Amino acid sequence: VPFTADVTGAVQQGATTNQLAVRLTNPGGDLAWGDFSPISWGTNSISSSRAIGGLDECIILQVRDAVCVSDFAVLNRPNPQEVWLLGAVTNTGATAYNGPVNLAIQDSNAIPVWQGASTLSVAAGGQATFTNVVVMSNATLWDITTPVLYSATGSIPGSNSSAMSANFGFRWFTPVGIGSNAMLQLNGHRIVLRSAISWGWWAPNGLFPTDAMARQEVVDAQTLGLNCLQFHRNLGHQNVLDQQDQLGLLRYEEPGDGEAIFGANPSTAIIVPTDLSGTGGAPVTFLQQYEVDKILSMVRRDRSHPSLVVYDIQNEIEPCLVNPFIFWLFLQIRQMDPSRTVVLH
Repeated sequence: VPFTADVTGAVQQGATTNQLAVRLTNPGGDLAWGDFSPISWGTNSISSSRAIGGLDECIILQVRDAVCVSDFAVLNRPNPQEVWLLGAVTNTGATAYNGPVNLAIQDSNAIPVWQGASTLSVAAGGQATFTNVVVMSNATLWDITTPVLYSATGSIPGSNSSAMSANFGFRWFTPVGIGSNAMLQLNGHRIVLRSAISWGWWAPNGLFPTDAMARQEVVDAQTLGLNCLQFHRNLGHQNVLDQQDQLGLLRYEEPGDGEAIFGANPSTAIIVPTDLSGTGGAPVTFLQQYEVDKILSMVRRDRSHPSLVVYDIQNEIEPCLVNPFIFWLFLQIRQMDPSRTVVLH
């Protein structure tokens, strides 16, 4: 599960050595793919997970200014040459910040191709969000044969430790013709996904791949004639998505035990839902809240990757289609990332 922690209060400034100790509690799991049997953890139940626990890859220690960009993403739009730069600015200082967030896009050769700004008012101890629409009519599109990447950055002017960046590609993936002549399209052209499951068990640690292993998985899939792989019932890894972005392989992602959000599932009969509002669908139990946090953390972390085209809640399940928890969750995902296809099962 992606997470962050603010260690400011524990750091001894000026000390020669600070030691960061992280305690991980792994309540259990299995050594296969199963994720559908909750585990008892004290008085709570949590989703089943991998039996191997530990700190995963992409562990970063950052120094951040009091006013800084604390969230940043690039979302694709139906016009493939349009993107949204969106994010948040957090102010942990004692005075309000009233000023710009500088925004910039570079191409793969680090040459600036666009600059802009968004003006914000952020109260002391507060946070404010921004969204900028960028249209680049001369942008080269990302696809599986020419995976052209760009990099976007948001920063506070005059600040050394306020920036956040995201790599992205100009592209649009979507289903069309639903109910008549349904198909998937990438950049306006039909694409048939040829995919396979990637189980997510990586030697020698069982948890995550080296960059070389992540690259080899992509190369092997392409050698087999595949154009997509699935993170099967398990959160993906950043270095895997980075390799897929660079080499042009699409990805489908599941969080693992997504059906835990549904709560009671009284009927698997095919019932056409009429209420899509999600009213009454907010998580109630610890298990549901845990799963929601995991799913939304996945979406927030991975939503800029051009290779990632589908979020799936959980494959091969029989959900009750009038369960409000389903539509409540869909709305939360769509608010965070309206650019991606979301599949229930």
